[in-house]
Amino acid sequence: MVRTDHHQLRPVAGDSDLVEAVKVTARAHQTLICDRTRHVQRLRAALVESFPAAVAVFDDLAGADALHQQA
Repeated sequence: MVRTDHHQLRPVAGDSDLVEAVKVTARAHQTLICDRTRHVQRLRAALVESFPAAVAVFDDLAGADALHQQA
């Protein structure tokens, strides 16, 4: 249809600045999620080798209980 009837088609509207900003934010969010997952998996692997009790105590190594630091 594009090749034969292109004169009947309207041009596609480009994305607005707001849509582009949402795309950038969504990509950054996805990248951060992947990075966090990768780091938690590396931490889990290191703990299994050196301190397996920590893995048994903390089911979620990214959770607030596992990440809490005392001053």
